[in-house]
Amino acid sequence: MPALSRVFNIPTSSNEEITLTLHEPSLTSDNLGLKTWVSSYLLSQRLHNILESVPELVPSGSTLQRENKTVRALELGAGTGLVGLSFAVLRGASATVHLTDLPSIVPNLAHNVSLNSELLSKANTTVTTGVLDWSITPDRLPTKDERYDIILAADPVYSPEHPRWLVQTIERWLSRGLGARVVMEMPLRDAYLPQVQEFRRRMEEIGLAIVDQGEEVGYDDWEDKSTLDRLILTGSSMASSENITPQKGWTTDPDELDFDFYWADDKGIGSQMARERGLESPKPIMCSAPETGEGLYMFQSGSNFYIWDQMGDDVEEITRSQDLNEILEIMHKKGFKEFGLREVSGWAK
Repeated sequence: MPALSRVFNIPTSSNEEITLTLHEPSLTSDNLGLKTWVSSYLLSQRLHNILESVPELVPSGSTLQRENKTVRALELGAGTGLVGLSFAVLRGASATVHLTDLPSIVPNLAHNVSLNSELLSKANTTVTTGVLDWSITPDRLPTKDERYDIILAADPVYSPEHPRWLVQTIERWLSRGLGARVVMEMPLRDAYLPQVQEFRRRMEEIGLAIVDQGEEVGYDDWEDKSTLDRLILTGSSMASSENITPQKGWTTDPDELDFDFYWADDKGIGSQMARERGLESPKPIMCSAPETGEGLYMFQSGSNFYIWDQMGDDVEEITRSQDLNEILEIMHKKGFKEFGLREVSGWAK
């Protein structure tokens, strides 16, 4: 397919349209990210009202509203940038958007931002571009202020590795705030239905919950009719050390949790401990304070919470509750020994 420029009309909440122009370089089979796929188009058509249509999970006095905070949005696998650019223009000064993809895709992505600079300036919005390879673990984890309130992605699952890489990337970059959202549009191709199912399972394991979903039909330039799966997920149920107040003798200090050493990838000591016991995607919640000398960690895997005695290499599941707030209340009133603990054995023991 030769290089071309395409014009896309994007509906707004005021029943008007905005017009985006995107350049698509000559397409080759090994660089499909240079094309605007139907999933991006369909998602861009819904962005003017898609977040307002989901169930109200965030209280009216949420942090974003109280502080009049600018919403930070991240697009993963942005391709030609249609979804992220549409979101930026629709949200105007209330949002900043960072468009990301692989090194070979980003130059054209940046070019499309420049092509629409006049429209972006008129909307008083900020759009940046950059490389983000899902398969690479960053040297350091993003800080609280570096995470994003909204993550957007269209057609992100088309290889066996993508579910794991994508979910790991979302977990790193999604804010732990109550208003956090992930908005996805995925073709339900027969060849990749197992990967779509794996993606859903992994998202649930990191604490994300679907609050809205649906199917629609679209057509790509050279494909037959496609059915697409639309998902909106909330991060409000993701356990996070940023949102809790530990009892005396425990801490959520990032330096003490030492995420990079214990939990950042499959080689971390905490990650290995969990894997040996069949526990996937462990997330540290808090640990005993250094002055106690106890060497205890509380972590989450799936919907369950666990206590890891690092010195004895023992792991016990908290059986009394799967609600973190209730667990914290028990800790404050009676101590963690009242959890109702069940030993979790590992293959190495």
